[in-house]
Amino acid sequence: MRWLVLDLPARLGSMAKFIGGTVDDVTNWIIGFVILTLLVLVVGALRWEQVKDLLQQALRR
Repeated sequence: MRWLVLDLPARLGSMAKFIGGTVDDVTNWIIGFVILTLLVLVVGALRWEQVKDLLQQALRR
């Protein structure tokens, strides 16, 4: 009974906190990648077609 009342909720809370932290890290990475991509496009170092090809190659892996 102790396991069900005390241990299980604590473990579930820890797991949710870990998953939330991981989602935050991924979200931050995506936002940073988008900002860098937009800066590169604005500067004109890459064309949109090149960026699209790079993204498609990254998603295939």
